[in-house]
Amino acid sequence: MTQSKINVLLIGPVNPTGGIAQYINELVPRLPEPFDPEVHGVDSLQDHDGFSSFLVGLIDSTISFVFRSEPDVAHIHTSHGASFFISSVYILFAAKVWDSKTLIHVHGSSFDDFVTESSFPVKKYVEFVLRVGDGTIVLSDYWKDVLTSVQLEKDIYVLQNAVDPSEYNSTEENGNTVKIAYISNLIDRKGSVESSIAFKQLCEEEVDCQIEIAGKGINSDRMELLDEQFNQVTYHGYVSETKKREILENSDIYVLPSYAEGLPIAILEAMAGENAIVSTNVGSIPEVVSDKNGRLIKPRSTEEILEALKTLVKRSDEVEKMGTESRRMIEDKYNWDVVIEQLAQIYRNK
Repeated sequence: MTQSKINVLLIGPVNPTGGIAQYINELVPRLPEPFDPEVHGVDSLQDHDGFSSFLVGLIDSTISFVFRSEPDVAHIHTSHGASFFISSVYILFAAKVWDSKTLIHVHGSSFDDFVTESSFPVKKYVEFVLRVGDGTIVLSDYWKDVLTSVQLEKDIYVLQNAVDPSEYNSTEENGNTVKIAYISNLIDRKGSVESSIAFKQLCEEEVDCQIEIAGKGINSDRMELLDEQFNQVTYHGYVSETKKREILENSDIYVLPSYAEGLPIAILEAMAGENAIVSTNVGSIPEVVSDKNGRLIKPRSTEEILEALKTLVKRSDEVEKMGTESRRMIEDKYNWDVVIEQLAQIYRNK
């Protein structure tokens, strides 16, 4: 017997370089029948040259949303700060006007601070909006605990980020030289300043490694200078998804010493490429990184980045085992087949 079609409207940013947009783009084609997904793009400030242009785009997006057909499920992706206030309009409309099943999917690195440390009126508004929805989707147990702490009565579902391990192939051994990859937006929050200093010290101490850096941002000049100064460093600038996968497939250690994070897809991609991971003990990262597949360090610590990398470079056999464990974790838990099955169940839950 044919199942009735379930119309799902996914609402979120469409900026092609953003993590949420990337997540939605990966998710939509994987949803099986009877789900019939559509995407409603929400403008963000970074999509526009100025605030007035952003405001026009936002108004246009909101008006077109109001005149859409009512879906069975409204799956609204949001983050902290302005993203949440913009998303709240769609959440309230879907829940109160459409009466669709409304799921609020929380992404972002600082939603914990946003929920717990905002001013009293903001905190109460956030709690009100979250309670309007039929359920909240979070990236990990850590984020579930954060929302539980504000006594959110609605269902809270843990749905990990995911990657497709089949897109990452093993490569031949790199010889005796360990390859380190740092692929990220080159902004302070991603630990790019501390990383650049640690990379410089590795090169000055003539540690036997190759360093591949990719990404753009306010600290790009630091990486360009490293490329000019040291033969061990290659700075690629902004790279395509294909080039990013190529770098990760050929590297041994991936570094992401962020100050704050949710559950970074970048780390999962590096794990799929069989990398040992050096990252910080913030957000949900400790749920995917341990001594079995990498090293956890404190944020904002050049010394700990340097020490972790120097230690791992000297232990190439251990790094190889860590990479194997990273890949196993992706195949067992953090892949799209597993996540889509979980999401389908969330959509069906009454």
